[in-house]
Amino acid sequence: MAQKYSIYAVFRMHDQVSPGMRRLAANMKHFGNAASSAGRSMSTKLTAPIALFGGATIKSAVDFGTAMNKVEARSGATGASLKSMSDLAKQLGTTTAFSASQAGDAMSFLAMAGWNTQQILAGTPGILDLAASSEIELARAADIASNIMGQFNLQAEESGRVADVLAAATASANVDMEMLSETFKYAGPVAKMFGMSLEDTAAAAGLLGNIGIQGTQAGTTLKNAMLQLVNPASDANMMLEKLGVVTMDAAGNMLPFAEIMTNFGNSLDGLGTGTQLKAINMLFGKISMA
Repeated sequence: MAQKYSIYAVFRMHDQVSPGMRRLAANMKHFGNAASSAGRSMSTKLTAPIALFGGATIKSAVDFGTAMNKVEARSGATGASLKSMSDLAKQLGTTTAFSASQAGDAMSFLAMAGWNTQQILAGTPGILDLAASSEIELARAADIASNIMGQFNLQAEESGRVADVLAAATASANVDMEMLSETFKYAGPVAKMFGMSLEDTAAAAGLLGNIGIQGTQAGTTLKNAMLQLVNPASDANMMLEKLGVVTMDAAGNMLPFAEIMTNFGNSLDGLGTGTQLKAINMLFGKISMA
């Protein structure tokens, strides 16, 4: 078998090789070594990111599977119903700023709030809008929105309306989404019975926020103010009659909160500041005076 030689060795063995050819052989050997080293370096630099990408992909898939398992457990959905929610979560993961697993987490919270498959499918896009506009986590947005929608007996299809109202309140008043959540938790159910709309309640929360009454304090204050108007003490009731302020219609339904407050405020015009404070304290009490 013929012995194999490198091209550099062949040049070295030939006595008649010119100095130029010897330099060429040396350069070729140097280039070969450099190329080999570069190849090893490139392999390392390419393999490591590919491995990391693969790991991230696997983790993403695991997270998505975990999220949808929660949806299945909390909603009781199976088969086509579960697949429709899974497909929507994947779609949202590719068309929004949120991942598919985050969308799944939001669905899980909605399922925990008692929403069925159709409600979840209808309401999730609005939840995403709320999370994006308020810069809170998607699952937290679902939690807040579903609570408020439950307080006002709103349908899943109205999640977009909820997102718009809450986003407008945080953008135009000195409150954030967590503050609004706390305010609605205390005031929402009473406001609904009082006849206030979602928009009315958000506006009231925003106005209170602008004077530093926020979160739980705002909710408690607003709730107490409404309850005082529903059933004022005897001396407060006599005062309202004297001022000509009516709180209910002939059928016993509460008049709009803003209308009552406007009439009450107008009735105090022209009175001394001491008399005004006495009237406010008599009607609302010390806690809700603000």
